Amino acid sequence: MLLSSYKLRIAEEKLGLTQPDDNYRPILSQYAQITMMMIDDICICGYLKRFNFVQNCSLPVEIYKTLACFRKLIIIKKKSEAETMLESERLDLIFSAIQKKQIISNEELRKNLFVSQATLRRDLLKLEKNGLIVRIRGGVSLASKGNREIPYYIREEERLNEKEYMCKIASEYVEENNSYFMDSSSTVNRLCDHFWDKRAVIITNCLNNAIILGSYMHVDVYITGGGVKKNSSSVVGEVGREYISNFNAEIAFISCRGLDMDGVYEASFAQARIKQHMINNSKRVVLLCDDSKFGSRQLINLTSYDNVDVLITNAKPSQSFLERMKGFGCEVRW
Repeated sequence: MLLSSYKLRIAEEKLGLTQPDDNYRPILSQYAQITMMMIDDICICGYLKRFNFVQNCSLPVEIYKTLACFRKLIIIKKKSEAETMLESERLDLIFSAIQKKQIISNEELRKNLFVSQATLRRDLLKLEKNGLIVRIRGGVSLASKGNREIPYYIREEERLNEKEYMCKIASEYVEENNSYFMDSSSTVNRLCDHFWDKRAVIITNCLNNAIILGSYMHVDVYITGGGVKKNSSSVVGEVGREYISNFNAEIAFISCRGLDMDGVYEASFAQARIKQHMINNSKRVVLLCDDSKFGSRQLINLTSYDNVDVLITNAKPSQSFLERMKGFGCEVRW
């Protein structure tokens, strides 16, 4: 849509065009519409790139100069925003870009995200330390999913619909005046909302769980001691395991890093030890695991299926898997 004559005249004045030419007015109008309406900066950059064909038209040099300056200002602004945004937000953007391409050059990351080389290097070192990426000559590649624990701030945003679906099923096991273990997984965290109107006792090693559940009037919350695991909301360690041994809960709600026909697995030894104590000190175990984790064998053996009473997932598993679970006396729900 072209601008009104009034807005077009204002745009022409701002561009310093005292004698407009009807031949370039339609194209100028499209540029002016963007500048006058102040559409998002990213859109403007894309718009300017998309209309590079105008260089083949007989436009006055003033337009090219003005638009070039305008684009430089946008890039400067975006660089400033990227450098000052929260580190966690920037790490999310970088990791998302690497996930999409699997392998990407440092230069492409720097240009696309408008960050300095020093900032990018620091961020990549943190992602590599967490086992999410592998730095290679001139770029980075996505690390293998096997045997690595993904940071909590990334996990909690993944597969939200699946987590909500599984927790709705799990909520059927939440009853009045009962006690429950809840692990620090981002999946079980979604179950907290189903306790708001219940009288219950919760023992957890998750800081986020404790904060949410602690706001409910009739829920008593006990949190394990120990050290806070890096890039997580988990409290782990020997102190926490000893603390869990003081309780006998009705149900342990836990998740895992992967499972297959032979067992249930974790990527972190510290997390596995806490969950094993929850399993040993509860009457029943309810395992929540979405279908993306099926067939994924991890480094740490968490438990066998004869210790799992109910397995909740988001899609029907294979018939062979269902038959095997039947042999263990493990109910599978989806």
